[in-house]
Amino acid sequence: MKKALSFAVALGLVAGAASVASAAELAVTGDARMRGVYHNNYSDGNDNVADKDQHIDHRYRLKLDTKINDDVSVQARLVFGDSDFATDEATGFTADRYNMTIKTLGGTWTLGRQEASWANAALPYTAKDVTKDRIKGVYKVGDVTLGAYLQKDSEANVAGVPVSQDAKFGDGDQDSWGALVNAKAGDANFGVLAWYTMIDTAAAKAANTDTGYVIDPYFNAKIGPATLLGEVRYEGGDCNKHLGKSKLGGFLAAVVGMDPVTITGLVAYSKNNSVATDKFAPSVLVGTTNSTGVFNFGQLQNTAVDNDRSYLVGGVVNFKATDKLSFGALAAYVGISKSAGVGGGKSSVTEYDVTMEYALAQNAKYKLGVGYGDPKDIYATNDNMLAIGNSVEVAW
Repeated sequence: MKKALSFAVALGLVAGAASVASAAELAVTGDARMRGVYHNNYSDGNDNVADKDQHIDHRYRLKLDTKINDDVSVQARLVFGDSDFATDEATGFTADRYNMTIKTLGGTWTLGRQEASWANAALPYTAKDVTKDRIKGVYKVGDVTLGAYLQKDSEANVAGVPVSQDAKFGDGDQDSWGALVNAKAGDANFGVLAWYTMIDTAAAKAANTDTGYVIDPYFNAKIGPATLLGEVRYEGGDCNKHLGKSKLGGFLAAVVGMDPVTITGLVAYSKNNSVATDKFAPSVLVGTTNSTGVFNFGQLQNTAVDNDRSYLVGGVVNFKATDKLSFGALAAYVGISKSAGVGGGKSSVTEYDVTMEYALAQNAKYKLGVGYGDPKDIYATNDNMLAIGNSVEVAW
């Protein structure tokens, strides 16, 4: 009797679990990529030095989105790969985002490791592939979105052992508190991000190094066949300054689509070592989140001086030859007022790129990019740089 009762209870539990599982909806999407990269003169611009580099790697990503009901869902992304040269990839296996989304208290709350999918995904901290542990609440009032978040930039207590207060004046962490406002008006979208950072990682309270703030206004608007995008990033406070001066960076771009041709123009500015790292990758050589990237915009400035500046002017033409085949060409000029290169004076890089993309099959494409760079007064010899990248990519 007891065995029969136990079996009945167990069967009931299984049935209940099955009914809960069947109520949830699991959506699985993802992408796969295999790529190869070749560099020449990418680190010292010298033909006479062994400065060639070749790599092949692959990456697979699975995105799991479980809808439990209309108000609750859980998301995760699993990454498998063996990349050993690109800064945006992890070797082996990792889960780079995992969070829960709950609609409650009149808004939408997301808790856990999540991407920063705000602004134009061009400057640091607004890049879509940057993930941080945060608690974020978002509320909508008509066409206006209001939000706030608490973000854990770094965690000292990773082993479950409290940080000794004898060694630190705080909790050993770096935290940020942020707010965002986004509004829509017709075909225009604009807003501002702002956040305050507190660094509690010093062995003793260090003067003028422990706090800082960032203000990041942005916009994008469609005007006829053209789309305008812009963003500015101002870094102030003690921990964000460079040699006592605030940092400033930004860009303005215009994209005009006249099928089968799309033309893009871009200007960008960086002052006092405001380095755009994450998704500011407008060309083959600029932006190290490109597998072929040699340097980040703003990186070549001279960190030993203040008021160092750099700017970028570029144009891209894309041509869709057929439904499967498209080509692109780019010319860009990066000027640096006080370079970290030879002499510490003005320097520049002129770049010319060609790209190609071909649809191998439905959901599968081949991509090729070739970048040629002509540096001036950056390296001792300033021999030309070459970068070639190609990949096969599948998405579902």
